[in-house]
Amino acid sequence: MNHRSLAIRAALLTIALSPLCAWAAGTATIATDGESNTMSWLDSNTIRFDMPSTDGGYMISRDGKAYVVYPDAAGGMPPVIEIGNMMQGFAEVANSDEGGKTSPLAMRITSIKATGKKETVAGIDGDVYELTTADKQGKSQTTQAVFTADPLVVEMTAAYLAMSKAMVGAEMIAEFTNALPNNKRGLLRLGDDMVVQSIAADTPAASAFELPAKPVNMHDMMKQLMKQSQ
Repeated sequence: MNHRSLAIRAALLTIALSPLCAWAAGTATIATDGESNTMSWLDSNTIRFDMPSTDGGYMISRDGKAYVVYPDAAGGMPPVIEIGNMMQGFAEVANSDEGGKTSPLAMRITSIKATGKKETVAGIDGDVYELTTADKQGKSQTTQAVFTADPLVVEMTAAYLAMSKAMVGAEMIAEFTNALPNNKRGLLRLGDDMVVQSIAADTPAASAFELPAKPVNMHDMMKQLMKQSQ
């Protein structure tokens, strides 16, 4: 999987909610499309997302900036790329008709309502909601989501938001975040696309969030590649 595919996928995985909470470190295993991914965080400014299918590649968000890291990058590609708001355009394409299935996280919410049902995910009790969304063409879809007030899950969800802001900016997810239930802002499941498998208040090593090399700006790298191809 190349840098662009990794960054697009991570952007869609990490666009999320906006809870207000006191930060604490933790780790979580999250299933997405049948694959288990590991997310870890030290605080709101230090987050990492590992995806096994990327052959050692991972995402890091530090101090409001997002990076894609390939420690074993080959073919002249830099091991660390700062992606920043360049990902906004990629995420929009990935959520368009041309890009395939639209993520409910990047759509306009027309309604959100509690079903009255309960569901336990990763050993944590949550409430089932129905989210009805509409894309730019007006096509609607309804997705079930499970939310909880569990403090650790709320912190994990906040870490999602911090990384997504660094990648695609707050504007893209503002409507989604504003529509969420005020007293249950921890996301345990979103349809079948995202399910929390496990979560723990384990503090990861600070070294896991260090960049292994000086980052290269994605915009500058793309300009250079285009120049070389001429």
